[in-house]
Amino acid sequence: MREVFLGEIIRRRRRELYMTQKQLCEGICEQATISRLENGQEMPSLNVITAILQRLGLPDERFYGLVSRNEQRIKNLRDEIEMDGVRYARAGDERRPAIRERIMAGLAELEALTEPDDKLTRQFALRMRTFVTETYSDEEKLNMYMDAIRVTVPRFDPDNIGAFRYSGEELTVIKNLSIEYFMTGQHDKAIQVNTELLKYIAEHYKSVKGYPGKFCMVACCLSIDLGTIGRYDEAARVAERGWQVSVEHGQYQFLPDFIAVLAECKYMAGNLDESARLYFQAYYLYRATTNDRNREIIKREMKERLGLDPPY
Repeated sequence: MREVFLGEIIRRRRRELYMTQKQLCEGICEQATISRLENGQEMPSLNVITAILQRLGLPDERFYGLVSRNEQRIKNLRDEIEMDGVRYARAGDERRPAIRERIMAGLAELEALTEPDDKLTRQFALRMRTFVTETYSDEEKLNMYMDAIRVTVPRFDPDNIGAFRYSGEELTVIKNLSIEYFMTGQHDKAIQVNTELLKYIAEHYKSVKGYPGKFCMVACCLSIDLGTIGRYDEAARVAERGWQVSVEHGQYQFLPDFIAVLAECKYMAGNLDESARLYFQAYYLYRATTNDRNREIIKREMKERLGLDPPY
């Protein structure tokens, strides 16, 4: 009965969004799989169900009781690897090798547990490997992230982001793609992708899984990109909006990033007292959240720009 109920929910939501079965399943599974799921004749793997539900903007947590022990281990592994990715981003150079080794071991176990044709796991693994492998050039990473998004969205076009609906993983891959556009000197392209991605998330906020976090994630990248190329007024507007969303929805991990962007914008506008106040706020938030990498960057900027040194 539960399988039939899930299929009915999926069919109803798909029709509400005027999506065909082909549009919903593209890059995830065969159309026949969706048809059998909607008719209560088949229950796909957890990865497939999760991606389908996320594309439809439906909550997926309530369906975890349907999965096998092996699929639960796969889910747990992905969660552990994702958290290590966050630790890796925040860690100083001395801690990164150990975290990278743990991520690689987790990815090896994950791939051993999944079928070779599991596109969703392949996409996740490609994103994480690209992120933590420092020997790749920025151009190579750009191409790898493009490969990753096209695993499940074969017709993805960075100039037409709104043409598709995305799962949470797909949104993260596109955000990482924008970073590599910026790193390869394609600044306008990076800003265009993040602007369109932020617009997509804002327009679909009711159906984007983890909307506040996704909004803050992209707003953070966009505000940093704008500030880096001197578009400080625009950077400040995006950072102020991101600050508001992060506080309203408890996404505090992004708060120091928005404050740091505003500190730079105030400095460039000549408001040194306000800049100093914001720099201190960002520094101590980075310190409190053990974000050593960004804490050192902020400390250096405070010293170079304002001659300030945090007392501890």
